[in-house]
Amino acid sequence: MDHIEWLGKQLEKMMKERAVLDDLNRINDRLNELTKVNIEKTKRNEDLTQEHLEESERLVNEWQAKLKELSEIK
Repeated sequence: MDHIEWLGKQLEKMMKERAVLDDLNRINDRLNELTKVNIEKTKRNEDLTQEHLEESERLVNEWQAKLKELSEIK
């Protein structure tokens, strides 16, 4: 094999490697996007959970006040 053939094979290998690396980068970019979305959704769910807990606490307090009001009527 002469030098030109060897260089041609090396170039072909490098091009195949580059194509695989491009695919890996594309996959990695998409995984990063999905991770970012999942983090945002998790944060939003945590915020909603906190809001629900606060509303539940408020409703329990209101329920207890109404129960007390009812017992005072009787």
